[in-house]
Amino acid sequence: MTNRPGIFSGLFISVLFMAQMANAQFSHPANKVWKFGRYAGINFQTNPPTPFQTGIPIASMEGAASICDANGNFLFHTEGTNIWNANDVLMPHGTGLTSFPNNPTVSTSQSAVIVPVPDSAGQYFVFSLPEWSFSASFGKLFVNKVRMSLNNGLGDVDTGFPLRHVILDSLYNEKMTVVPGCGHSWLLLYKRDTTGFRAHKITKDGLESNPVVSPPGLFPNKNYRQGMLKASHDGKLLVNSLFKPNISAGDGVELYDFDPLTGVVSNPRILDSMSSFSAEFSPDNSKLYVHFAGTLTTSAVYQYDLTLPNWADVVASKTLLGYCSAITDLRLAPDSMIYFNRQFQNTNVIGRINQPNLAGAAAGFQDTVLTLPGIAKVYYGFPQTAIIENNTGDSSFNLVLDTLLCPISDSLTLSAPVGAYDIQWSNGSTTDSIRAWEAGTYYVSYSAPCPAVDTFVIRRDFPQWFITINETILGTSYAFDTYQWYKGGQLIQGATNATYEVLENGVYSVDVGLNHCADTQSYLVTSASSLDDLDRNVTIAVYPVPFKDELMVQSNQALNFNLLDVLGRKVLSVTQKSALNTTGLPAGIYWLEARTADGRLLRVKKVIRQE
Repeated sequence: MTNRPGIFSGLFISVLFMAQMANAQFSHPANKVWKFGRYAGINFQTNPPTPFQTGIPIASMEGAASICDANGNFLFHTEGTNIWNANDVLMPHGTGLTSFPNNPTVSTSQSAVIVPVPDSAGQYFVFSLPEWSFSASFGKLFVNKVRMSLNNGLGDVDTGFPLRHVILDSLYNEKMTVVPGCGHSWLLLYKRDTTGFRAHKITKDGLESNPVVSPPGLFPNKNYRQGMLKASHDGKLLVNSLFKPNISAGDGVELYDFDPLTGVVSNPRILDSMSSFSAEFSPDNSKLYVHFAGTLTTSAVYQYDLTLPNWADVVASKTLLGYCSAITDLRLAPDSMIYFNRQFQNTNVIGRINQPNLAGAAAGFQDTVLTLPGIAKVYYGFPQTAIIENNTGDSSFNLVLDTLLCPISDSLTLSAPVGAYDIQWSNGSTTDSIRAWEAGTYYVSYSAPCPAVDTFVIRRDFPQWFITINETILGTSYAFDTYQWYKGGQLIQGATNATYEVLENGVYSVDVGLNHCADTQSYLVTSASSLDDLDRNVTIAVYPVPFKDELMVQSNQALNFNLLDVLGRKVLSVTQKSALNTTGLPAGIYWLEARTADGRLLRVKKVIRQE
């Protein structure tokens, strides 16, 4: 969880959970630079992204993997057989990753994935999967370990790694992807025989010896040979694209449910029976984009709406967006857009879906947005998304600050995430939400589906304060940690001091911070150049704040006071030293304005009525 400081009124606070964490994987700095195809690269650290020519001569026709460090600095690239460092030079021991001759991964749909070694900074696993046409090596799974501390920080393959050149498993099709689990990641593959899926839990030593086995899909097993397997960004769905070069009948696209906690794949359902090489989920997982292979002029990208309640409606939502290459990957990039290659193999033209969360034409399909420079070419695939972390909350309750709340209302409603189950609050409640009345630390444990515990710290020690004015200098009645001044709701650049000199009339406000909490107040300046004696000498007392049934106002001048609701409607009025009877008013935020007898506005103060 991240700290969310601020002052809240009438709050309904919902816990962040694993789906939101998983969403960040595609935009993680580790995925900011792509290298793929032949001499091809895209840098997503610029806006718009910058295509560039690499120094890597060996073409990765389909699968590839690249990774950067936490700051977006490029580390290395692989197509599953060789590894090149950041300088596009082969690592000293970065060849022959599968121990088979030639390049058995050059045309694997998903030939390689890179996964950080758990609890081992600067170390990465590289999983390799040879293509189906290499009979000797077909379907055999390999893993190597890269240590970035070797070769003067440029990295090298660890030749002492016990699993190097060991066949971990065999009889796999060309599908391999990584899905975040609960405190770990799953390496997910599909068997060539009739036994279906394998979910291997990735450990610091490589893979657990006994993978989770899930039944096959609904198509004949031969149809699963090529194409790509991908997960939704919340880890709850899988899409399997079935592709054969001759585009024969019986290929298609399947969707499944996936349990990140157990690694089980279930509930297969057929989306379409057309041959498909790749698919991709929108960033919010509401849409699915599918490539359907046809001729050089009929291959296209279609959109499906996954939010519809019935599967028949999802299937019927198929919408043509535009045309693309007969074989192409669809890949969600760090800029939250989906990229594809427009022309059939060995092209320098890349297309894009600009707003993939939107439906139909609003998604913004463009067949040409990037042109690779020089001799750079894209064939069929882009690098697989690197899965870096999976934050599922605290593993057990502790006093580490997760969410800081600084309320000014009587109570807050704290809620577990929608869809969570096995909910247990610190007060013993098992309901979806609780009301929090007192300052203190609250926590909720839940599954969604990964077990998680999240903590709330509620504080009620923010001081009462108001904006002061001395001649043309605005200040505050209390010393805070941080300040940011505004005029007319617009931030004043550089105005971060405790005081601000006003040069013209208008409504000024200041955001203040204290011990990670925040508040704001406003003040109307009516004569910045010549504040009269009344402006300078008037004193106004308002108490208690917050108030309940009565609000006292007192001034050393003859003033009229109006109490306004949040919409600016007058609800009460008094003069000079009086008590406002607020019985019957709803709890919430109000504005108290002070005016002279001739109606000139002097001050505006925010006040809170408690329940």
